[in-house]
Amino acid sequence: EQTNYYTSVGYLDQPGIVEKSGFNRITLRSNVSHSLSDWLTLGSNLQYSIRNHGEGGIVPSVSRAMIMSPYGKFKEDNGEYTFFPMYPETYFPSPFADDNATVDDKRKRALINLYTEIKPTFLPGLSYKLNYGANFQTNKNGTYYPTNSLTGSQYGGRAIVNERDIFHWTLENLLTYSTSFGDHS
Repeated sequence: EQTNYYTSVGYLDQPGIVEKSGFNRITLRSNVSHSLSDWLTLGSNLQYSIRNHGEGGIVPSVSRAMIMSPYGKFKEDNGEYTFFPMYPETYFPSPFADDNATVDDKRKRALINLYTEIKPTFLPGLSYKLNYGANFQTNKNGTYYPTNSLTGSQYGGRAIVNERDIFHWTLENLLTYSTSFGDHS
């Protein structure tokens, strides 16, 4: 009997280049394989991650900033961002028009792979492998636009909630035979 294993924990915290565009993730991983005999091996590869997108708000629109005139009014007298910097022209809203909005975007994912490999001793080169793989994902996203944001001012405040659960699976039966005939050197 022989067991091989690998376990890791990873953490990534990327602040992002644009305000509120950060990303962080925690990942747990474990791989284990165990040979019960010279012909039977069992194993698993497991991974779980939690991801947070953004830093709690709407990322300012870089494309809006690139086309915005530098001569517009950037902020109101009260310190709030101006919705339309070139008012009365309202075709191009400010990149920060929804700056007061809040966003909660969390995603969880589990990847599971279980396998059994049989190599019968009565026929060298023959092997059978059964693989089962599963992918579970949960995405939860909530955005709130208060009345002092451009989108919220049009609705008297606006909230959007999305939740999505995803499940994919794979089952493989692999029968292989490998042998050599003669000397090919």
